[in-house]
Amino acid sequence: MNNVLSLIQNIVPVSRFNRGEATKIFDELKNSGPKVVIKNNAPVSVIMSPEEYARILEEHEDLELLLESRSRLIDPANRKTYTLEEIMEINDITIADLQNAEEPNIE
Repeated sequence: MNNVLSLIQNIVPVSRFNRGEATKIFDELKNSGPKVVIKNNAPVSVIMSPEEYARILEEHEDLELLLESRSRLIDPANRKTYTLEEIMEINDITIADLQNAEEPNIE
């Protein structure tokens, strides 16, 4: 029941934007999360904070990497390993390129 109530509270008719309530809607967005905008009783868009959008994109990328890694573990055809020399040759990288590269910034 809580999920249904939350969903109903996060629906925004497009007419509220037409009445000049955008600022109020964006304030609600900060407090209660993403909003589903409806027009003619059908969802037309979702609005969310840039931080929430970035988080979702990052989770999506992580999921894609997880699925790729699982497929490589399951399918023996995808298990090929490469030596450092092969990787460098495939990517046209030299020892000098590696020595001149900047240190990576890992978060």
